[in-house]
Amino acid sequence: MPLTPATRFLFDRVEAIDRYAQAVVVELPRGMDAQKLHTVIGAVVDRHDALRARLGRRSDGTAFLTVSPAGAPLPDGTITRIALPADDDPAQLARDEHEAAVRRLNPVAGVMIQCVWLDPGPEDATRRGRLLVVAHHLVIDGVSWRILIGDLAAAWAQLEAGASPSLPPVGTSLRRWSHGLAEEAQRPDRRSELSFWRAMTSVVDPPLGTRPLDPQRDVNSTVDRIHTRTSAAHSLLIDLPAAFRCEVNDVLLTALALALAQWQRRRGRPATVPLIRLEGHGREEAVLPGADLSRTVGWFTSIFPIRLDLGDLDLDDAGTAITV
Repeated sequence: MPLTPATRFLFDRVEAIDRYAQAVVVELPRGMDAQKLHTVIGAVVDRHDALRARLGRRSDGTAFLTVSPAGAPLPDGTITRIALPADDDPAQLARDEHEAAVRRLNPVAGVMIQCVWLDPGPEDATRRGRLLVVAHHLVIDGVSWRILIGDLAAAWAQLEAGASPSLPPVGTSLRRWSHGLAEEAQRPDRRSELSFWRAMTSVVDPPLGTRPLDPQRDVNSTVDRIHTRTSAAHSLLIDLPAAFRCEVNDVLLTALALALAQWQRRRGRPATVPLIRLEGHGREEAVLPGADLSRTVGWFTSIFPIRLDLGDLDLDDAGTAITV
């Protein structure tokens, strides 16, 4: 099947993708043992095609995914058991094991998921184990994690009730969605939109900072994070959208545009119309009539550019209005 737009975006910009992964840690119920965990994870992998995907390339270099049939045994090495001593911190142990789990991923070999079982052992019935789940980003996104965690819990509950795990079906498969998007992109009315997007990205903007971006330095791990008060969050999430009949994203983008313009003015720089990249969950089911992605696992993220154009807005007037 063809790659989704988000995965194609990754291949266009990153040469080595083997370590491009996401992870979660979940607390396991008491009574978990190796056989039960194997059954639960096997049921989840069987239900979701993306977790059985394998990365391939055609002779022209085009990447694609193939999916192994459901029902096959879990590949050896999918689950790694690590002892969880009584005096160890589960969170720290999960962090320690994360890097090794990422290294074991191999999309070309069909290794899209790794599970690390932090096991306190049967002799300690009072402690709960942990499960570190690492998945390659080619087959996972934020919404997918919620689906997977829910399915892990459902499969365990069914197993504990004495039944074999039987998870709800997937509405629209990742395969159908990927092919549908590829077909939609070739429609004349979609192709006519290219001129709009190309015009938006055709202007080369000067760097906002005092130096160009450094791919060795300017990475996700060096991003600053700021925590705000609950009262400010209430204004952002409730008050302002209600007052201006807009979405939270509109408020955030307006604030960013104003902040950048004021920042440039304070430094004596000419005003620009910055280009930024936005992301959405990408599960826009209206694109393919009848699609149901509520239970589909994959990387669906939508990525698109916008320009923060304030036009002839007076920054002083805007600042006064905000403070009032």
